[in-house]
Amino acid sequence: IFTIPTHEPHRSWLTKHALRDMFFFALPAGMAVLGGKLNPQIDKYVVGLFYDETALGLYGFAAWELPLVTMIPYAIGAVMQARYAKMFHEGKHEPMRQLWLATIRKTEVLVLPLAMMFIALAEEAMVLMFGPEQRAAAPIFQIFTLTMLQRVTAYGPMLQSIGETRSLLVTSTLLLATNLILSYPFTMWFGM
Repeated sequence: IFTIPTHEPHRSWLTKHALRDMFFFALPAGMAVLGGKLNPQIDKYVVGLFYDETALGLYGFAAWELPLVTMIPYAIGAVMQARYAKMFHEGKHEPMRQLWLATIRKTEVLVLPLAMMFIALAEEAMVLMFGPEQRAAAPIFQIFTLTMLQRVTAYGPMLQSIGETRSLLVTSTLLLATNLILSYPFTMWFGM
């Protein structure tokens, strides 16, 4: 009833040229992800240079992005990426742009109220998440949460969809370099 193939079927995608193309497409995106993981850690090392362990601990509790709020735009971007890529390759550039903008508007409905809630309830959030001894971290947490008001989309999936992975690498490198260059003098001038 069943026949067993005597040889492995030919994999037309498994060629040196195809593997090289996949590697050079994925490398900039992977480096951008690595930069995105390193970037939020730089300020913590700089604060560690200027302050004692108690202040660094306080800063460490406060200076983080709420995972739920940041996860929403990135999850939506990942889900929509295949659709964006299909539309781009079909030449439907304007409908793709309209879909992206509509997705941003829908994401704003979730992200903005959540971020505003955590800004307003920063002190309570610090106490609830880390205990009463971290109450003083609330103002720093509010400043970090303010940055989430502009986090209503993930640009990476869109850039990957249109084949602009090099742009991801360039912007990630510039962001990392800017953070490295400015963190030290700004911490020295303004404090943590």
